[in-house]
Amino acid sequence: MLSPTELTALISALQVELVSLKSRVTERDAQNDSLRETILNLTHENELLRRRLYGNKTEHSQTSELQLTLGDLLDAEKRLQKQLDEAIAQYAKDFGYDLDEEGQPWQ
Repeated sequence: MLSPTELTALISALQVELVSLKSRVTERDAQNDSLRETILNLTHENELLRRRLYGNKTEHSQTSELQLTLGDLLDAEKRLQKQLDEAIAQYAKDFGYDLDEEGQPWQ
């Protein structure tokens, strides 16, 4: 069995060790918090860089919609041009005019 003096010395040593361990835990907690904040900042920066490189998801869908609309407009223009060409050809056939490239009678 330990004497009271030895017990007191052992308790003092254990208390010093406990304070040291608590200090190390506090340092590690601060380091972990700093690393978490760094991870969040890097995640945010990564997202910004991705947006600059690839654009927003909404921009991609809007681009597709704009491309589809443009394609529809071009198709409509082709149909109108075809109808105009047919009307000019029918006019020339009906009235016997020789028409120039713009559909006007030769003068």
